[in-house]
Amino acid sequence: MPKFKPDKIIIHHTATPKYLTEKDIEQLHMDRRFNWSYRGMKGYCGYHFIILPETGLRNKALIKAMRPIQIQGAHALPNCSAGIGISVIGYYHSPFNHTLRDSDIGAIIHVCYKMCKTFNISPDKIYGHRNINSTDCPGDNIYKYISHIKEKVKEK
Repeated sequence: MPKFKPDKIIIHHTATPKYLTEKDIEQLHMDRRFNWSYRGMKGYCGYHFIILPETGLRNKALIKAMRPIQIQGAHALPNCSAGIGISVIGYYHSPFNHTLRDSDIGAIIHVCYKMCKTFNISPDKIYGHRNINSTDCPGDNIYKYISHIKEKVKEK
């Protein structure tokens, strides 16, 4: 297997209800055959990271590693060959228009910072899925924060 050399970060939303878990997303991706295997582990999520947003049940956002960073994602096909995929659970576009809370934005910034530092990725290479493919993803209510996320990662 060729070594995965990420050079960008692609931010998504799952376009699902906010109450879903990372296991629910993995099941949805299993149905779409986004399977992977690495060093005896296997899974089905196309994203490298999932962010479970703050809700009435969770008082802060949670970050879950879903796909080993050593292997290519399956999240912005066919244009994700060198992109780290981060997705926030929820539907951040019409008709549902979920909104981000401060801890959700903080979780996105945290993962982006760690990945930029680890892989020497410029914060200017943090994109919304719609910058890579023709889609509404990551939804207007996430996309409006992409510049803010880039700036905060640069400041760290």
